[in-house]
Amino acid sequence: MQLYDEYQPFLDRVFTNLSTTPIDISQYQIDHIAYRTQSLEDYQKLTSDLKKIGTSLEETVIRNRPVSNIKLNIPLRYKQYTIPIVEILAPAEGDNYNNVLEHIEVVVGDLQKFMAKYPFVDFITKAISREINPELILKFPDDANVKFHSKPIDQVIELQKQSGKL
Repeated sequence: MQLYDEYQPFLDRVFTNLSTTPIDISQYQIDHIAYRTQSLEDYQKLTSDLKKIGTSLEETVIRNRPVSNIKLNIPLRYKQYTIPIVEILAPAEGDNYNNVLEHIEVVVGDLQKFMAKYPFVDFITKAISREINPELILKFPDDANVKFHSKPIDQVIELQKQSGKL
């Protein structure tokens, strides 16, 4: 499976990118890794393949395209990190991507406190005020990006189900 061949070199790039900032995520959890597909067919195949080795937490529609989160029976491992969930994104209309790992998501708790800890980092804050699953984003030129969240994705999915927003 292509994901298993690509995730360690991708995470090497993510950590190289983070090393250009003052941010240290060693005390935080990498909640999940996100894989963007170039077609609906590739999305369906990867989702089906991962369901054979994991459990679907949810499939929802975001920006008019399906997004799945699969909790792996055996998590991905990288250095001291255990990454239990893969998020799979089908292409949204107008998107033109290859099949590629796109970002990791790190659970940091209070986003305002985290941002205050790193005042000179240029976070993208457009989604910091979202009611459910607010986030900070760090984009890098090589698209090995990092998103920061206050809660793990499996808790967010439960909150969305309870609120009727899933």
